[in-house]
Amino acid sequence: MFGNLLTHLRHEVSGYRAWDVMLEITRHHRIQASPGFRQAAVALVPRLEEAGLRVELLSFPADGQHRYWTHCPGPEWQCEDAELTLLAPERRRLARWEEHRLSLIQRSAPTPPEGVECPLVLLSNPEDPASYRDADLQGKALMVDGDLQIIRRLAAPRGVIGVVTDGMREFPPVRRSGDLPDALQYTSFWWNPGEEPMWGFVLSPRAGQELRRLLRDAGLAGLPVHSRVRSRFYPGSMDVLTALLPGSSPEEVMVVAHLCHPQPSANDNASGSAAAVEALISIATLISRGILARPRRGIRLLLVPEINGTTCYLASHPEVLGRTVAAVNLDMVGERQDLCGSTLQVEAGPLATPSFASDLLALIMREALAEGINWAGTAPLPALRWAETPFSGGSDHYLLGDPTVGVPCPMIIQWPDRFYHTSEDTPDKVDPGVLARVAAATAAYALFLAEAHLPQATWLAGEMVARFPALLHEAVKQVVETRPSPVPAPAPEPAPAGGSTTGERGTAGRAGVAAEAAPLEDRVREVIDFRLERRLADLASLRKLLCAGEEQRWEAWLASVEEECRSVAQRELARTRAVLPVAYPTRSTGDAGLPAPAAEADRLVPHRPLPGPVDLRDALAALSPDEALSFLLFRHQHRKQAGLLEPRLLYWSDGRRTLAEVEHLVELETGVRDTPYALRYLKLLARAGFLELRVRN
Repeated sequence: MFGNLLTHLRHEVSGYRAWDVMLEITRHHRIQASPGFRQAAVALVPRLEEAGLRVELLSFPADGQHRYWTHCPGPEWQCEDAELTLLAPERRRLARWEEHRLSLIQRSAPTPPEGVECPLVLLSNPEDPASYRDADLQGKALMVDGDLQIIRRLAAPRGVIGVVTDGMREFPPVRRSGDLPDALQYTSFWWNPGEEPMWGFVLSPRAGQELRRLLRDAGLAGLPVHSRVRSRFYPGSMDVLTALLPGSSPEEVMVVAHLCHPQPSANDNASGSAAAVEALISIATLISRGILARPRRGIRLLLVPEINGTTCYLASHPEVLGRTVAAVNLDMVGERQDLCGSTLQVEAGPLATPSFASDLLALIMREALAEGINWAGTAPLPALRWAETPFSGGSDHYLLGDPTVGVPCPMIIQWPDRFYHTSEDTPDKVDPGVLARVAAATAAYALFLAEAHLPQATWLAGEMVARFPALLHEAVKQVVETRPSPVPAPAPEPAPAGGSTTGERGTAGRAGVAAEAAPLEDRVREVIDFRLERRLADLASLRKLLCAGEEQRWEAWLASVEEECRSVAQRELARTRAVLPVAYPTRSTGDAGLPAPAAEADRLVPHRPLPGPVDLRDALAALSPDEALSFLLFRHQHRKQAGLLEPRLLYWSDGRRTLAEVEHLVELETGVRDTPYALRYLKLLARAGFLELRVRN
């Protein structure tokens, strides 16, 4: 399907041209809302204009006052210089901004011009409030490792003026403790209005280990250090670079990548931005040479401060949402897999938003990477490790794919990366060949959608049905393989032929268990019904690709593929029944079975008055310092599931479902439920004004 298109793109796309763009981006310190981000964006403007694209550099006020949907960007931040020096038992420089930008905790507050001298002390368990009770910390700095959101809220009221951290996050198997002894961890403060900023520095694990030894010997008196930070906060702007290849209609396809992060941050995410730029330039070049025709839909490039810049842009240009049929997000795409230990992935959008885009991108990626062949010459082989993975969020597709935004948007990413968010994420870790392959796949995806109408929609619908049995089988397999110890049960009755596998219950209602069904089989039925419902919604979303006059033929085709999906669901249920030797007790996760939280969740109906997901930092700004700290400590206890649950709890909240029904859908999607956390999280959002919790009588 994509053969000729990919042939043209492979001939035009240049991995070394993209690598040069990546290198230019890494020359800038690209913190969100900063001069360095703006400089990086400005540096790309001539390249895009020379390709004939319509380029705009947009600026949105970032001052802690202007709100974009649920987000209120804080003031711009700039640092000119910073240095931390140990004064005794020997004088030694510990950190220096001139040598490495990651040696400073980003958004650090300034010191007096001459700097400040203070004791640096080692505090055990800095995330535990008990560690601070009897400690005299007034005017001191802390040596810490852990969650800075919690630590700074515990430390600041005790008079702590700065922190030094030597932490290094682990991502097994590619990064374990001790693997990067001389790297610096990218670390940042995020301040809410009314908070008093402090300064902070970052040491490598090796340097931190040596300093910790000296601090343990010094005891509570600590060691004297001198800190000097020349930085400032001021009303500034959140900048977004956009470039449009116009089509013959107002509709658009969006290619988005985040341009931000500290210098150098090569793979994250200079590589994604570079591949996106190369994709647009290659498309424009092929069109200008007459090799490709100008498409029906326009193709828009969006280079943003991650999530926050996209929010500013969409909130200020709501008309874009109505004309954007789909998007793709490029985040960390250029890794040298032999060095980084990464796998190239097509990450699907959230199940709550119907989408054809994830299937399309996976099909294109499979063909774009098929450059090798097996020994007999009978099967293509991928040039790179790659996989399809479910939605996990954490980047701009998390915003675009929110049902209140409604733009189908998968992501291309490499993960895990040994050098992620460290000073060793440098240009030598980026592979020009990988950049070229990702740019070609991105361009093919954008061009397919820019020209798609009934023929492409019917072809893609057929492919989506063909992929459904494997996707459904994996979902059922996950349910079966994550059950607790089995107990014997009688054989179940066969399911009725045709229609929903769970009768009239449906997946959006309360999660009941049929009296005659074994618990595991009931769970399997629910998951099959849920996945069938989602696949039918995905197929229906293809309507947005149609031209006028194509609806009648599309409806006839849609009816046939929908029936095939229902047959697939029935076959999967029959197959699962045939192989289930035993029944399992219903699994409970977290504290979801507690009667009081469950009863409350069954009465509350969450309603979202504003589009877009919610940044937790924005919600915490509505609380007192003590309340914010209390919530963060509570979240820390639930950290394994909090990040998984938070976006999905919002995605499934449509103003009609109770929280119990929302949780049921989240559990069908992820296998996780934590009612106490869900209640407290949504009550926090309600207090911040980002959510309404109505009571169902």
